[in-house]
Amino acid sequence: MSILFWSVIAAAFIGPGTLVTASTAGAKFGLTLSWALAFATIACIIFQEMGARLTIVTGKDLAETLSGITGSRWLFLIPLGVILGCVAYEAGNLLGASVGLQELIGINKTWSIILIVVLASLPLVMSSLRWIATLLGGMVAVMGFAFLFVAVRLDVSVLDLAEHIMIPEIPPGAEWVALGLIGTTVVPYNLFLGSGISDLDSIGEMRFGITSSIILGGLVSLAILITGTIMTASGGLLELIEVSGSQLGADMQKIIAVGLFAAGFTSAVTSPLAAGLIVRGLFPDRSMPIVRGVSMSVLLIGALAGILDYTPEIIILAAQGVNGLILPLVTIVLWILTNDPERMKKHITPMWMNVLAFILMNVLLALGLRNMAGSMGGLFDFQINVSPWALLFLSVPVTLILGYYILKKRRST
Repeated sequence: MSILFWSVIAAAFIGPGTLVTASTAGAKFGLTLSWALAFATIACIIFQEMGARLTIVTGKDLAETLSGITGSRWLFLIPLGVILGCVAYEAGNLLGASVGLQELIGINKTWSIILIVVLASLPLVMSSLRWIATLLGGMVAVMGFAFLFVAVRLDVSVLDLAEHIMIPEIPPGAEWVALGLIGTTVVPYNLFLGSGISDLDSIGEMRFGITSSIILGGLVSLAILITGTIMTASGGLLELIEVSGSQLGADMQKIIAVGLFAAGFTSAVTSPLAAGLIVRGLFPDRSMPIVRGVSMSVLLIGALAGILDYTPEIIILAAQGVNGLILPLVTIVLWILTNDPERMKKHITPMWMNVLAFILMNVLLALGLRNMAGSMGGLFDFQINVSPWALLFLSVPVTLILGYYILKKRRST
């Protein structure tokens, strides 16, 4: 039951954004960037485990912990920025699910969004987080079957795929696509979502459930990348459906549509749910009515934006910039908190995990700086061209200083 429960994390990160990014990576670069998905899967496991372990040991989720750190009240802004991102991207989740539903039952966009909102509101008004997570885990199973079934039908060399997974290679022009695959897998609101529901599990069950379900999610993302290899370099959700139908048959087109609907629907539920759990953690009254009220508000705002074709570009760009900063900030804070012997007692982060976290955070810092630069350029109408290697060079001193601070604190206790 633990794997099904924790599949809510895979449900959250495999959404329309992952579909577009992974299929575009396959269309432009074939299997070459498969290693980036493997790297992203490891990163997701490491940081989701840290956030969940923090909650289980301390009894406080990530949002409540950040808002209660004495002398660092500004950390209160991090969960608020994540909520902004949930609101800004909800319309995209609903529209992605709508594309799949339109293909399946032939209704127009407006009615498909309304139907999706009705279906999504059912789990959001439930009183049991475990029931919600389990239901979404079932949807992930449907989504996974759809994309894995299509990927298996394609003529892909297993040895070639294994080589690209094991040996990193970045073709010219693929740097930001590789980072994008990581950014769509390690998602800021997912860290708060996993932390918010982890008090329902033990540490052993949590570790097994998170590791197993995220690996399965990584396999689904890989299947989407493989499916993208039959597309043109332009990518896109509609093309993913149409090309699969033209090359693999009408049945495969329907299966892809099922997968697309499931991906959009699960993200359309988990994004509002994460926002609700964050608000619950910020206030003393940790009741489910708060979660339901905030969740339904985010869902309805997204639905209205989708139906009216209203794209709040300024809000989305601002959310991208804020979340570009939030992702490395949250991982850094998690790194520090879970290495605090006074807070974590005997459950501090083991050194092997710290080494992996150090490597991963350099990449996340570079990705965050790039997203911030891109959003600032979009807001003020200018373009910033910067090498990811330069950003990685800037990030290393930051993580080295933090690593020294953490090591010194562990040894002094």
